[in-house]
Amino acid sequence: MTRLTTPVPPYVDPTTWRRFCASVVVVPDGCHLWIGPPGSDGHGHFWAYDRAWSAHRFAWFAWHGEPGDDHLVVHRCDRSMCAPVTRATADAHLRSRTITGRTAARGSGDRGHARRVGVVRASATHRRRRDAEAAHRAIQAGTLDALTVALSREAEADAPR
Repeated sequence: MTRLTTPVPPYVDPTTWRRFCASVVVVPDGCHLWIGPPGSDGHGHFWAYDRAWSAHRFAWFAWHGEPGDDHLVVHRCDRSMCAPVTRATADAHLRSRTITGRTAARGSGDRGHARRVGVVRASATHRRRRDAEAAHRAIQAGTLDALTVALSREAEADAPR
């Protein structure tokens, strides 16, 4: 587990960026995990520029600028506590999608199928929130082994059956 110091991205000031990076660690698989407190949605939360940000959305903003109101920043790595602080990692772990594009991708098919997907998604969200809180506690305690276990459980739970 290592702390990061990176070049300052174009859309943030150095003081804010140092404060953000102080709450991110790199784990062995390459994810940059937020060690600040998780929110009720399972994502990290960060206060900057007179507003609250999801940590991953702030990471995207730092390198790419503010996504439009009709865009979501979603995780490619499917880890809600991932908040990449380098440009290459941000591009590899995050992407910006339109809200309508995400809805279409999630709810394609007949109505019954969309309903079943919604049920699965709700339980996956609950599981990610629980795992994010466990990972947060493990990181704060300095027990990387417990963190690795929490992350491997998340990967097992999300693996196709």
